[in-house]
Amino acid sequence: MYFLLCSSRVFISLLVCTYRIPLYIQYAKGFVMNRKKIFFLLPALFLAFQQSAQAAHADYENKDFPLSNCDSLTIKQKKTDCYVDYAVSHHFFYWGKFIYGVNGSGPIEDGFAKAYQTSPNEEKIANSYAAAQIRNKHVKEGIALYQENFKKFGDFDSGYNALVYLRALAKTPEERQQATGKLHQQLQQHFPNQTAKYDAILDAADKVLQDTNIIHFDMPKVAHPGRYHAIVVLGYQLDKEGNPQEPLKGIMAQALKVAKQYPDSKIIVTGGVPRNNRVEAEVMWKYFTENGIAPSRIIPEVLSYDTVQNANYTAMIMRNFNIREATIVTRAGHIRRGTVLMNNALKLYVPWQVNLTSMAWKDSNFATEDDAKKPPKLGSGDYRSTYRDVLRLYRQEYPGFAM
Repeated sequence: MYFLLCSSRVFISLLVCTYRIPLYIQYAKGFVMNRKKIFFLLPALFLAFQQSAQAAHADYENKDFPLSNCDSLTIKQKKTDCYVDYAVSHHFFYWGKFIYGVNGSGPIEDGFAKAYQTSPNEEKIANSYAAAQIRNKHVKEGIALYQENFKKFGDFDSGYNALVYLRALAKTPEERQQATGKLHQQLQQHFPNQTAKYDAILDAADKVLQDTNIIHFDMPKVAHPGRYHAIVVLGYQLDKEGNPQEPLKGIMAQALKVAKQYPDSKIIVTGGVPRNNRVEAEVMWKYFTENGIAPSRIIPEVLSYDTVQNANYTAMIMRNFNIREATIVTRAGHIRRGTVLMNNALKLYVPWQVNLTSMAWKDSNFATEDDAKKPPKLGSGDYRSTYRDVLRLYRQEYPGFAM
């Protein structure tokens, strides 16, 4: 419903934003225009449309489509659909809290809460409401609802999501077993194949999270540098003026060292969250070219809004360019989750083995490099965010509605 109301404004604002297209055509300079590289003009062109939609959304909060509009509807299904539209539209503009200074996750929960109150026996709505609670940091409430949904519907999604977050919150292996043991047995009994699949994914994530040797600040050793090696630079949100903040400056400086050490390797710059009409990939492209890197080496990924999308789109790029080895460059506090997501995205999209190395920038919240190398404690937020995001690669966060 909301998207229909907004579509005319999106089209008009698209006309206004087409002036950006020549800017992104610059990304193609230095490329030989073969079929592979023409592929990467598509994200650049799509960005203009993406930003036009965001321009149309900028004054949206509780003006064009307040939640109260749904309350007056008398037909139950139409009212439910209206509440879901409200929640899902906010999900698609979740990063509005960074772009426009509004809270995206609160309205998502509000919309699904109303939809659930109206139609409590719809499985997808019930599970989406639980996911929205967790996204909005109401974790215990979300887990409790997942458990209630599993008893009511007996579906895999609610049962396994409850297990995932119980597992993520446990502070010791014994606490984890106690919290998840009975539920895990039920899932193994009724959904043996699905349970085994996702258990393996979470177990592999645990190995990366607990790895004491995964974070490096020295130059990585690349076995086969050159055309089959890529340097993957994960972005960090820009400030309100569209300039790089301290973490992105540090990340870019580290990546520049790697780029100069391996002068024949490609550089994939990732990040599409706009601030003041600029995105991270654009800022990084400018930084590298101003510091002597040939534009033909740089592949901008301008569509992603978070690390899940970074991993998805970057894996597709690596497949297209026949990449066999990649070096992830990001901040130390992001290396573990970024590696987990990249490993899984590569399994999904690339039919051959891609070997990963990494180089980190030390976040300012770590006193020393040794502190940064320490694995996160069981039960910390790193487990919750990593589990949530790795499962988003395989399944919808709001099942039936949105990723």
